[in-house]
Amino acid sequence: MNRLSASDIRVGEPIQWDCYDAAGTLLLRKGVLVASERQIEGLIARGLFVSQKGITPEPPPVVRPAERVSPFHIVEEFKRRLRGIFEGVSSGQSSDLTERILKLSRDLQAVCDLDADAVLGMMHLDTESRYTIMHPLYVAILVELIARVKNVPKEQRQSIVAAALTANISIIELQEQLQKQAGTLDDAQKAEMRLHTVRAVDQLLTIGVQDDLWITTVLHHHEKIDGSGYPGAQRGENIPLSVRILSLADTYSAMLTPRVYRSAILARDALRDILRILLKPATDSNPKPATHNYPKSATCSTAKSATRFLCYFPKSRRSIMGFC
Repeated sequence: MNRLSASDIRVGEPIQWDCYDAAGTLLLRKGVLVASERQIEGLIARGLFVSQKGITPEPPPVVRPAERVSPFHIVEEFKRRLRGIFEGVSSGQSSDLTERILKLSRDLQAVCDLDADAVLGMMHLDTESRYTIMHPLYVAILVELIARVKNVPKEQRQSIVAAALTANISIIELQEQLQKQAGTLDDAQKAEMRLHTVRAVDQLLTIGVQDDLWITTVLHHHEKIDGSGYPGAQRGENIPLSVRILSLADTYSAMLTPRVYRSAILARDALRDILRILLKPATDSNPKPATHNYPKSATCSTAKSATRFLCYFPKSRRSIMGFC
């Protein structure tokens, strides 16, 4: 028999083989979904073997349906892993953080293949978890779905998802503070916000990230189509597609999050206001939505891109996300 490693198994994906322990006792049947990273670690530590690694065995006469993993457990596992990544960055750990972020990105992509509706629904309805954990996870799912619509190759989508997870790693404490703050940002907070993309890139480079697309997307995700964004004052079509995708998803998610000074904005109103921003002439340096007070950082070259963001979702998914 051949022994499996952790890289042979992914959270949320069906096992490809009947798996045994060293004594030949059946532990998992083909088709079972693994619920968490912790379960994988336990199985590998015990010793997980297949009769012919890499060759799918003949199916049994009666095929059992694959067990479905609860979206609640998937989201809880993702939250646990992202918390661990952020703690590692904060403590200066760097040995395996890049691979852990990429693996989480791959698992988020796999969930979009498996049941994106259920996971989006769980995230959309979760109002109790920390913003600094739920926001990047929700944005990461959205950028994966939007990038699929834009026909971005899977490997590049992985880099954009990783960027979504890590775009705000330099201001986690500030974000926690702002969630409880009723007033506007003071000068020191504004300065920290203006520098956070550069500082995030510095942290990513420190832990060993060498992916140009990942770095570029994080660095420029606050650029605006009128050139008033930062740090590069890029405008219009000069803003890379990956940046526009992340900024659109980031803005949408931020609008849906309640603040001390306002309730959560309904999804249909958020999309309407994003479209209003995008339809403003490029010469208008301060496009202001009519009704809401929220960060105005949507960056997309045309209103059509935002419309495709909404049209991507079938009727059932629009309902889950709060669209009419």
